Amino acid sequence: MKRKTENLVYSLSLLFFALLQTAGAMAQDASGSGDKEGRVVSVTKTTTTTTHQWFTEPWVWAVGALVFILLLVALLRGNRTGRTDIHRTTIRRDVHTD
Repeated sequence: MKRKTENLVYSLSLLFFALLQTAGAMAQDASGSGDKEGRVVSVTKTTTTTTHQWFTEPWVWAVGALVFILLLVALLRGNRTGRTDIHRTTIRRDVHTD
């Protein structure tokens, strides 16, 4: 059980750092970049969006993460084999015939 927990912690930390690196890469912006001589280059960008995607809402991601965490906890707690509420009784009957 300890090894499974260590593997889970390792996997979740690896996922966290991968997401952190992705967020850092997505945060790059071309508007403040300089040219070879170090001068600041001005970039004007105009974007028009007419459609609204449901998965761009932050609350959708928060609810999804919450559901994922609850499912993960339920699956991990449901696999315990050392429960104290299970009692086993073995009854042996020996029959002697003459």
